[in-house]
Amino acid sequence: YRELERRGQDVTTTTTAPRRASPTKGRYTVQVASFKERSQAQDLARRLAKAGLPAYVRAAEVRGVGRRYRVRVGPYPDLAAARAAAGRIRLQHHLAAFVTRAEPGDRSKRRTRP
Repeated sequence: YRELERRGQDVTTTTTAPRRASPTKGRYTVQVASFKERSQAQDLARRLAKAGLPAYVRAAEVRGVGRRYRVRVGPYPDLAAARAAAGRIRLQHHLAAFVTRAEPGDRSKRRTRP
């Protein structure tokens, strides 16, 4: 800016309002499995729910593969909570759990019910 001012050119700075946080910002889920068959996903989600976990099934179109049914647990309010949950799920349920950011519609009426 100083160089432009020295040359006599007008220097204008603007500030923009911060973007609003998306509805899923800061919300995470733990994905524990993905199945071709809905019934397999629903069975696992039911078992996890019986164990006290907030498990659900979400259908997803995977490019080159087709429709898959993802079993997820959550949502969790922050990354640390999701990572801790994923660690417990790996140890207690022997599943390859990993953290993912919640998608719009997770845990809503649009999900596939277990």
